Amino acid sequence: MRPVFRRADSEAFFRRARSKDPETFDRLMVSADVRESGDCWPWTRSTAGGYGKLRIGGPKQIAHRVMFALCFYPPGDLEVRHICHNPGCINPAHLRAGTHRDNMIDRMLAGRGGNLKGEANGRAKLTETDVRFIRRRSSAGASLLDLSREFGITKTAVSYVVRGKNWKHIKKEGA
Repeated sequence: MRPVFRRADSEAFFRRARSKDPETFDRLMVSADVRESGDCWPWTRSTAGGYGKLRIGGPKQIAHRVMFALCFYPPGDLEVRHICHNPGCINPAHLRAGTHRDNMIDRMLAGRGGNLKGEANGRAKLTETDVRFIRRRSSAGASLLDLSREFGITKTAVSYVVRGKNWKHIKKEGA
């Protein structure tokens, strides 16, 4: 269940953050799409892996960690977790400090991590139907190079599919 935050909560965050470092706070606020206090505030500038990035007197820093430090306390070795599960959000009401383990548990409970197999993995370039087709065509004599071009993947990726090194959960036909 998501906690409900009132406008007064946001105003308290703002006062605390602005009093610590007004210049950094203002840079954060102009780089996010600030909405109602209970909504996500997505980062609109430079990102890496979906996380907002900004330069503050040195190397780039992760925006939601900077916001957390301004509104609460420096997280140090702790990770700053998103209870909204939106990596680009910098709404302080959506941020919590925790261990890496806490973050991984959050991720698993939200269905965003772990060993997602096949099409459930957001990075998959093939479908289960594609895998079966590649295996059939390969056993019928199609070259790895031809299959890689047809499916827009590397020859190595095709080889892994054919040998069952990848997509292990899709049993080979006749096996």
